[in-house]
Amino acid sequence: MMVGNFCSKCGAPLEQDSKFCGSCGAKLEHVEQQAPVAQNEGIQQIKQEFTTMTNNVTEQFSNATHDGGLQKFRENSFFQNTKEKYFTTHGRLNRWAYFVKGVKLFFMSLIPYILMGISVAMMEARSDFANVLGLILILPSIALVLPFVVASIMLEIRRCHDLGHSGWLILIGFIPYINLIFFLYILFCPGTKGDNQYGPDPLQ
Repeated sequence: MMVGNFCSKCGAPLEQDSKFCGSCGAKLEHVEQQAPVAQNEGIQQIKQEFTTMTNNVTEQFSNATHDGGLQKFRENSFFQNTKEKYFTTHGRLNRWAYFVKGVKLFFMSLIPYILMGISVAMMEARSDFANVLGLILILPSIALVLPFVVASIMLEIRRCHDLGHSGWLILIGFIPYINLIFFLYILFCPGTKGDNQYGPDPLQ
């Protein structure tokens, strides 16, 4: 049974070459080659909803991959908390806070440092395969260690600020033997009382 036309009176589907409507019994003088209005309206509504949904998804994806997504990442609480604690040179850091953050950095950096040590050892081995593997591992290990090195330097700068010194004082830490005295100084010497040129007293 082929159905391709619709009754002009009741809108029921008609069999091909039929002369009477099987639903209302009306005589068919001519047939309309289009679907009922209600069906057309339903199809148009579905198409419109689909188009609207597609546009919304496209707009949200575009925002997430441009400034909007970057701004949300910057406003992320974990990202902001980590940045304020370890990756800033502004402000001061008292002895206890410096010690606690330094210990946390030490334990978090153990795996990257161990990986870098293994890579160096493999590069010095006599096996060509070990040399190549060590060379491949050394780059990611350095990339993992670098953030901890930067964070440690920034902690030392803020500790120098607490003592009333410029952050450039940390360059003393690169001088052999004298660096030991410097690290003992920033670890045990109390900071200046009250506000100084680098910010308020962290103990107040």
